Amino acid sequence: MNANGSAVKEERVVFSPSVEALLIRGVAKKMTPELQEDLKQLGIDLSRPLLPGYPSYVWQRAVDHVARTLYPTLSMAEAQWMLGESTVYGFEETLIGKAVIGLSRVIGPRRVLLRFTSLSKSSNNYSTMTLKELAPNDFELEAHPYEGFPEYVQGCLHAVLDVSGAKEPQVDLISHDTAAERIVLRATWKA
Repeated sequence: MNANGSAVKEERVVFSPSVEALLIRGVAKKMTPELQEDLKQLGIDLSRPLLPGYPSYVWQRAVDHVARTLYPTLSMAEAQWMLGESTVYGFEETLIGKAVIGLSRVIGPRRVLLRFTSLSKSSNNYSTMTLKELAPNDFELEAHPYEGFPEYVQGCLHAVLDVSGAKEPQVDLISHDTAAERIVLRATWKA
């Protein structure tokens, strides 16, 4: 940890539920033996039980490789969005995910987003999210430090709104400061 309490880059870890949600559940139907071998070479061996966590650089390289492999005709931004959505839909297939998504449908998108920042802490040990409610169906979310493509988080957030019953959800990138490792998103939906 550094002086301000953030994990230094070498200590940044992505926890196994995130890996399971995307790579085992989310893209399971598209996983090929070749892609599985590529992931093993990158440091994530899906033929064995998952480790409790993976270095963030291993996770990011794996996500980028999966994006390029599964969506070669899309831009990297579009492919990352698709993977973000796949992560949430894959999470829905896990034991914990079934309970969380079931509750999300009951409490609705606004209350889900109000809890989203605390739920997101289970994905890694370094990134924090803050949320500002601009109106009942209009939220601003900031994530920092954030590595990778912001479209991945946009896809995750869009899928969260979708599974919680939001009508016509939209997630826009407000800012992306790569030097500060910070993204700001705006999530809206119809009442």
